[in-house]
This record gives sequence, structure tokens and C-alpha cells, in this order.
Amino acid sequence: MAQIDEILQRYYTARIPTILWGPPGVGKTSTIEAFARRLGLKLIIPTVRTAEDFAVPVPSADGVRTMPVNDFIEAASLKEGIVFIDELSTLYEDAQAGILRFLDSGLVGGRRISPNVWRVCASNRPEDAVNGTYLRAPTSSRLAHVEFPVPPEEWAKGFASYWGNPPKIGNLDELAWGEERARVATFIGQWRPNLLVQIPRDEVAQSGPFPTPRTWDYGSRLAASLGSNPKRDEIVEAYATLVGEGAASEYGSWWSNARELPSPAEILAAPRKWPIPKRGDLKFAAILGAAVLASSRKDYGAWLACWEAIDYLAKNSTLDVLVPAVLTLCECRQEEWDYPRYGTRYLEPLLRAQRAGV
Repeated sequence: MAQIDEILQRYYTARIPTILWGPPGVGKTSTIEAFARRLGLKLIIPTVRTAEDFAVPVPSADGVRTMPVNDFIEAASLKEGIVFIDELSTLYEDAQAGILRFLDSGLVGGRRISPNVWRVCASNRPEDAVNGTYLRAPTSSRLAHVEFPVPPEEWAKGFASYWGNPPKIGNLDELAWGEERARVATFIGQWRPNLLVQIPRDEVAQSGPFPTPRTWDYGSRLAASLGSNPKRDEIVEAYATLVGEGAASEYGSWWSNARELPSPAEILAAPRKWPIPKRGDLKFAAILGAAVLASSRKDYGAWLACWEAIDYLAKNSTLDVLVPAVLTLCECRQEEWDYPRYGTRYLEPLLRAQRAGV
């Protein structure tokens, strides 16, 4: 997501220890992983709950001294990178005490981590965390506190292509999953943005399924596993186990309309002849699905075909419908691939909008 990426870049450049606060399941960890991957940095995510997870006492000639353990040994060897500590508010008090010198000076178990290694943490608010507690003042004062933004439109743009790096998941059909991600991204980004995150306040309801970016992600995987022609009831049942019955029912109704769209493969095969739907959200879903497919193929011909489909749709649509598809093609472009001449028609307004912060 562009907004949080810019925020992270700012704190990383200054190497200020930072904590991201946000609800569960909104993508704090995956965002840090994507940020590290984009910069080509080594990312270490240690498991920390007690003081012994940082350092342990060991015998020495002078008596007893402390030594860093596990991932912190590797962190101490890095010249540059990121150490990410998740769920900071669930650390026991002795661990919060043990983390203080690590946060402000990079010292752990008698060894100092390079000042070029960024220390970043994340946490749910205590009321949303398992055994969560409020941070003590000495810990809080060593951190920049950043609220993790979850703008639905930004999430939708990235989720369709899985931020340019969809994982290989067992035997899950990658193309089917890509198509389903495009549908979910359209539903959230264009139709029901308020359904991206809905965390119940009631403790009983919190023990069941509810919508978050994580559960929509899992739902898209489950839906993709249902085969090539699932029924609406199967889709609703699958999503209900993850996002809850209400959100799943709404998605199922929208999904039934989206199923009537030309397939991404059909669009790429006839990029200037495919039937354009009348509704804006369905135009969005159709061209985004084609862009996700072209991205997964990693083929110049498919990439150019999708640009043709975008050019064809542009005569019957507004720029906002094209944005996620254009961004997806830009993300997967290989260095030797030249943009088609008409491609700059869509790139230039996008770049201007990004510079203006739109």
C-alpha cells in the first residue's frame, strides 16, 4: 500500500525504532515483509515473549555473561537489514525491560547491532490482543508510534496482484486464485469498502469469523480451491467460515453478477473485441482480472495484449476503473519490455496523481 510504504520509508531512512499499531489481520507483518523485499533487505522476525528470548547467561572466564540467542545472533552479524518484533504488547514485563537497550542502542546480550539495522515492531491494541498489556513508559518512549492505515482502495489495488509477489500455495490453482483475488479486490475497492475490516466489539462475536484483510485473503484461497464452476451457495459457505455470514452473503450476491464477465483468458485472446459490461464495478473486475493473469504469465505477448485491452476499455470508461490494472502491469514489467506507445496515455495521468498525493 502506497501510503504506508511512504511512511515506512521515512522512518527506515532515519532508522528510528518504530511500532505499528493496528487491528488484527490487517497486514502489518506482510507489509513489513513486502517493504524489506522491495528494498532487498534481510528481514529477521524473532520470536520474543520472555527476557530469555533475547539473551541467556552463559559461563565465562570472568564468571557469567549474557549472550544473544537465536535470531539475534544473526541480527548482530548484519551490516544492514530489518529486525521486526511482532505483538510487542504481549511481551512479559521482564521482556519489555530486556528490550529497552535493544530499541535505543541496538544492544542485546553484550553485542551491538549495526545502526544501519532498523528495529521495527507491531502490535494490536491491548483490547484486541491475546494477553495484551499497555506498554510501559520506558518502552513507549523509545519508539515512534504509527497507526497502521488500512484504506480499502489502496488495499484492493495491491491485493489483486498480491503486491506483485503472490506466494505458491501447495496445489492451489494460481490462475483461479488470481481471478478470485481480482473479484474480491473489486468488491471491496468498488462496492463495499466498509467490509474490509469489521472487528466486533462483543467478546462472543470476536470468537467467531469477521472481515479483515487476512480473512478475505484466506477466503479467496478457499474459493479458488472449489474448482472451475462453483455454485453461489458454495462461495457463501466458504467465505462465511472466515468473514462471517453477513459479509459472505453480500459478496456471494455480487459474485453471481461478476461470474457473467468474460474470463481473463478471453480478454487477452481478443483484447479489442471482448464484451464490455455496462456497470463500472464489473468493468473494473474484468480488466483487473486480465491484468492479474497477464502478470502471472510473465510473457511479453500477454502483457502487451492486456495493454491493448486497457486501451480498448478506455474508450468506454473513466481512468479510475483502469488504475489497478495499469499498476499491476507496471509492477510485473520486465526491464527489456517496452511500453506500447498508447500506454503512456494512462501512465502519465497516474504519475501526476501519485505526485499530487491523490
